Amino acid sequence: MNRRIPGVLLLLLLAMSGSSCCWLFGNHYPPTPQVFHKPGCMSAVQRECRTPSGDWTLDLDYGYDAQGKLIAVRSRYFTFTGHDSATGEFLPTRCERAYDVAPDGKLTLVSEEIRDAKTGDPVKRSFHEPSVKHWMTFEQALRELQLERQHPPS
Repeated sequence: MNRRIPGVLLLLLLAMSGSSCCWLFGNHYPPTPQVFHKPGCMSAVQRECRTPSGDWTLDLDYGYDAQGKLIAVRSRYFTFTGHDSATGEFLPTRCERAYDVAPDGKLTLVSEEIRDAKTGDPVKRSFHEPSVKHWMTFEQALRELQLERQHPPS
C-alpha cells in the first residue's frame, strides 16, 4: 500500500525521533543535502539544485518507506523567468508540487501551486524546468550523495 505523507511532515517526524535517529550529511555546512533515517522506519532526503547565478533553484524532499522505496516527492521551484503569456513579461515565479509514487515507480502529481514570487498571488505562467533524475530508493540516494553516517549532536 502506498501511503501519501507530505515531505515536510515526514522530515519533522524523523527530526523529532531523538537519538535513535542517524543523521547523514554531505560535505557542506550547513548540511546540504540532509538525510534523516531511523532503521526500520521511514527515511527522508532534502536535496537542493541551483544555478551558480541563482537564476533558478529547485528544492526537493523525498520520502522513503521502511523498505527504502520512494513513496512521496515534494518540489519547490523558483525562477526569475516565469513567462506571463498575457503581458509577455518574464517575472519571478514559485512553483510547489507534491507527488505520490506508485509501486511501479511512476510519479503522480497530487497538487501544484504556481505563484508570483513577489506577491504570493496565484498566477498562470510557463517556465523552463531542469531535468532531474529522482532517487527511487533510499540506497540509491546514499550512493549518489556519497554520504557518511554520523550520530546526531548530543
